[in-house]
This record gives sequence, C-alpha cells and structure tokens, in this order.
Amino acid sequence: MVSLGRTLKPHDAGAKPLAASFNVVGEDYFRTLGIPLLRGRGLDAAEASPAAHPVAVIDKSAANRLWPNQDALGKHKGYEYSRTGT
Repeated sequence: MVSLGRTLKPHDAGAKPLAASFNVVGEDYFRTLGIPLLRGRGLDAAEASPAAHPVAVIDKSAANRLWPNQDALGKHKGYEYSRTGT
C-alpha cells in the first residue's frame, strides 16, 4: 500500500482542484482488512495493476461532496495526477 496526498486537477472546465489523500492498494485490500463496502464493488486484479487506468473506491463523504443529492455509483470524474508524485 502506498499513501499519497495530491491536488487533483479536474478535467471539467470551471471545476475547482480537489485536494485528496488516497492509498494505492491491491485487489484484496478491503476483504483482507474486513472493510465492508456499502455499495458497488472492490477492485479487480486488472484494476489493481500499476499499468491500469486509475480507478477509485470513495467513501460516503466524498460521494456526497462530488455528487450532492445524486447517486455516486457508476459516476465518473476526470482528474489529472502523476503516479510519480510530481
């Protein structure tokens, strides 16, 4: 697991950058730690690969902030960030 703090630049014109802390984890992270998912699913092996397109599992607070009064399940947000931390 790798813990990262980043300011993510949104792809949406006019949207504000998002300060985020996140962890890069493997496919069994939630199951291993016994963390239940409220909705949706965890990561699969292909998504957990370092070469994969970035995906995210977010908490309820982030879902409410990013999509107020909406269902966040299946939604997409585009952000730019560097895997190397630059």
